[in-house]
Amino acid sequence: MMKPTTIALMERRRSPRRRFRLPAELMLQEAAEDSRWWCRAALFNLSVDGIACRVAESVAGPSGPVEIGRTLRVIFRLAGASASFELDARVVTITEGGTPDSLVLGLEFVADRRLEISRPRLRDALISDGVMNDQ
Repeated sequence: MMKPTTIALMERRRSPRRRFRLPAELMLQEAAEDSRWWCRAALFNLSVDGIACRVAESVAGPSGPVEIGRTLRVIFRLAGASASFELDARVVTITEGGTPDSLVLGLEFVADRRLEISRPRLRDALISDGVMNDQ
Protein backbone atom coordinates (compact mmCIF):
# COMPACT_ATOMS: atom_id res chain seq x y z
CA MET A 1 0.00 0.00 0.00
CA MET A 2 1.36 3.42 -0.96
CA LYS A 3 1.14 6.50 1.22
CA PRO A 4 -0.39 9.56 -0.42
CA THR A 5 1.97 12.53 -0.76
CA THR A 6 -0.81 15.01 0.08
CA ILE A 7 -4.13 14.85 1.82
CA ALA A 8 -7.06 16.84 0.50
CA LEU A 9 -9.33 18.40 3.08
CA MET A 10 -13.00 18.59 2.26
CA GLU A 11 -15.06 21.56 3.43
CA ARG A 12 -18.01 20.20 5.37
CA ARG A 13 -19.88 23.50 5.63
CA ARG A 14 -22.32 24.90 3.10
CA SER A 15 -20.47 28.20 3.14
CA PRO A 16 -16.95 28.94 4.36
CA ARG A 17 -16.49 30.53 7.79
CA ARG A 18 -14.16 33.47 8.09
CA ARG A 19 -12.30 34.59 11.19
CA PHE A 20 -12.13 38.27 12.04
CA ARG A 21 -8.85 40.09 12.41
CA LEU A 22 -10.21 42.33 15.15
CA PRO A 23 -12.13 41.11 18.19
CA ALA A 24 -15.86 41.66 17.90
CA GLU A 25 -18.73 41.29 20.33
CA LEU A 26 -22.31 40.39 19.81
CA MET A 27 -25.41 40.12 21.91
CA LEU A 28 -27.59 37.04 22.26
CA GLN A 29 -31.14 37.18 23.53
CA GLU A 30 -34.13 34.89 23.52
CA ALA A 31 -36.09 35.24 20.30
CA ALA A 32 -39.39 35.70 22.19
CA GLU A 33 -40.35 39.38 22.16
CA ASP A 34 -41.33 39.42 25.85
CA SER A 35 -38.08 37.84 27.10
CA ARG A 36 -35.66 39.83 29.25
CA TRP A 37 -32.75 37.32 29.05
CA TRP A 38 -29.64 38.38 27.12
CA CYS A 39 -25.87 37.96 27.24
CA ARG A 40 -22.73 39.23 25.53
CA ALA A 41 -20.57 36.89 23.48
CA ALA A 42 -17.25 37.08 21.65
CA LEU A 43 -17.53 36.55 17.89
CA PHE A 44 -15.29 33.77 16.54
CA ASN A 45 -16.34 33.37 12.95
CA LEU A 46 -19.20 34.21 10.64
CA SER A 47 -20.69 33.25 7.29
CA VAL A 48 -23.92 34.12 5.55
CA ASP A 49 -25.35 30.89 7.01
CA GLY A 50 -24.26 31.05 10.64
CA ILE A 51 -22.05 32.28 13.41
CA ALA A 52 -19.83 30.91 16.19
CA CYS A 53 -19.22 32.73 19.46
CA ARG A 54 -17.73 32.23 22.92
CA VAL A 55 -19.96 32.61 25.99
CA ALA A 56 -19.58 32.07 29.72
CA GLU A 57 -20.22 28.48 30.78
CA SER A 58 -23.03 29.69 33.06
CA VAL A 59 -24.98 30.77 29.96
CA ALA A 60 -24.89 27.44 28.15
CA GLY A 61 -23.86 24.96 30.80
CA PRO A 62 -26.16 22.38 32.41
CA SER A 63 -28.00 25.07 34.39
CA GLY A 64 -27.90 27.84 31.76
CA PRO A 65 -30.76 29.01 29.53
CA VAL A 66 -29.03 28.08 26.24
CA GLU A 67 -29.37 24.57 24.84
CA ILE A 68 -29.08 22.82 21.49
CA GLY A 69 -32.16 23.44 19.37
CA ARG A 70 -33.09 26.72 21.06
CA THR A 71 -33.60 29.75 18.82
CA LEU A 72 -31.86 32.96 19.86
CA ARG A 73 -31.75 36.45 18.44
CA VAL A 74 -28.19 37.43 17.44
CA ILE A 75 -27.38 41.15 17.27
CA PHE A 76 -24.02 42.32 15.91
CA ARG A 77 -22.31 45.01 13.87
CA LEU A 78 -19.40 44.47 11.50
CA ALA A 79 -16.71 47.04 10.83
CA GLY A 80 -17.63 48.77 7.61
CA ALA A 81 -21.33 47.95 7.92
CA SER A 82 -23.60 50.96 8.21
CA ALA A 83 -26.17 49.18 10.36
CA SER A 84 -26.27 46.32 12.79
CA PHE A 85 -27.60 42.86 11.98
CA GLU A 86 -30.39 41.29 13.99
CA LEU A 87 -31.03 37.68 12.99
CA ASP A 88 -32.60 34.60 14.57
CA ALA A 89 -30.30 31.59 14.85
CA ARG A 90 -30.68 28.04 16.13
CA VAL A 91 -28.06 26.62 18.50
CA VAL A 92 -26.59 23.58 16.72
CA THR A 93 -23.43 22.92 18.74
CA ILE A 94 -22.09 23.66 22.21
CA THR A 95 -18.44 22.77 22.83
CA GLU A 96 -15.85 23.51 25.51
CA GLY A 97 -14.01 26.77 24.97
CA GLY A 98 -10.26 27.22 24.99
CA THR A 99 -10.40 29.19 28.24
CA PRO A 100 -11.72 28.03 31.60
CA ASP A 101 -15.44 28.51 32.21
CA SER A 102 -16.20 29.26 28.56
CA LEU A 103 -18.14 27.47 25.84
CA VAL A 104 -18.37 27.93 22.08
CA LEU A 105 -21.82 28.08 20.51
CA GLY A 106 -22.34 27.18 16.86
CA LEU A 107 -25.48 28.87 15.57
CA GLU A 108 -27.21 28.44 12.22
CA PHE A 109 -29.25 31.38 10.98
CA VAL A 110 -32.96 30.63 10.66
CA ALA A 111 -34.08 30.84 7.03
CA ASP A 112 -36.77 33.50 7.32
CA ARG A 113 -37.68 36.85 5.78
CA ARG A 114 -35.25 38.74 8.03
CA LEU A 115 -32.31 36.59 6.82
CA GLU A 116 -33.43 36.85 3.20
CA ILE A 117 -33.35 40.64 3.45
CA SER A 118 -30.07 40.75 5.39
CA ARG A 119 -28.08 38.16 3.44
CA PRO A 120 -26.89 40.45 0.58
CA ARG A 121 -25.89 43.18 3.05
CA LEU A 122 -24.10 40.60 5.21
CA ARG A 123 -22.25 39.16 2.21
CA ASP A 124 -21.23 42.66 1.08
CA ALA A 125 -20.00 43.54 4.59
CA LEU A 126 -17.94 40.33 4.77
CA ILE A 127 -16.40 40.94 1.35
CA SER A 128 -15.67 44.63 1.94
CA ASP A 129 -13.98 43.83 5.25
CA GLY A 130 -11.71 41.42 3.37
CA VAL A 131 -12.79 38.46 5.46
CA MET A 132 -14.60 36.62 2.72
CA ASN A 133 -13.38 35.78 -0.74
CA ASP A 134 -15.63 36.52 -3.67
CA GLN A 135 -17.98 33.56 -4.04
